[in-house]
Amino acid sequence: MSQEHYWKEFYRLKVHVCYMELQLGSTESTDRALKIFLAITSSASIGGWAIWKDLASVWGAIIAASQVVNSTRQYFPYKERLRALSGLLNDLDELLIQVESRWLDISGGLLSEAEIRKALDDLRVRKLKAFKKYFPDNMIPDNGRLFQKAEEKALEYFDNFYPAEQ
Repeated sequence: MSQEHYWKEFYRLKVHVCYMELQLGSTESTDRALKIFLAITSSASIGGWAIWKDLASVWGAIIAASQVVNSTRQYFPYKERLRALSGLLNDLDELLIQVESRWLDISGGLLSEAEIRKALDDLRVRKLKAFKKYFPDNMIPDNGRLFQKAEEKALEYFDNFYPAEQ
């Protein structure tokens, strides 16, 4: 019974790692797009305004929008979220390596029920500590599409490396 619980927690941890990877990629893309928008609008808008004077109101709106984004950028969560996701992902990756190694011992029958329960408790506590360390307010972005993709990636991983255990 404990072996099955450990397996499920191992699976959930892999899903979380995949989800954090996808969240990190998404956040990096959003942050990069924001920076590109600001770079283009700040350098091209004035030149565009000078060339196409008949669209002055459009260029003025673009410049105004870029100024608003630039002045409020410090309040966007992307910079802090990037740092938190990156740190969390590093901790979860390390934990995943240890959990997978422990799973090999468990599936090989090298651990007693009590040892498996202790390993399961240790896994849960360490995972919780990692999440609280980087997201103390539990404000991890919720994205159902990314979570579904993370589950697909995790299933693909387990299909490749542990086909008999599912």
